[in-house]
Amino acid sequence: MAGARLYARIAYRLEYGPPAALMRQHFAAEMVKLGFTLAAFAAVFVFYRQVVWVALFGGYLAAASAYWFGLLIKFDGKN
Repeated sequence: MAGARLYARIAYRLEYGPPAALMRQHFAAEMVKLGFTLAAFAAVFVFYRQVVWVALFGGYLAAASAYWFGLLIKFDGKN
């Protein structure tokens, strides 16, 4: 949630502007979010020595995959 908050603060500084500037903001926001995620993983490994890294990364990948697949799947309301 903190990564998403960082992303939003950086990516949406300008409401309107040239498309190239808006895309640069989104790319910069994604890089900051990625850096924050890596720093958070590092902090977990430093402060919680007993963590099972396979389970941690597996949970992260499951959550990230669910998010992206949810965006990719088109829901039209018909069954």
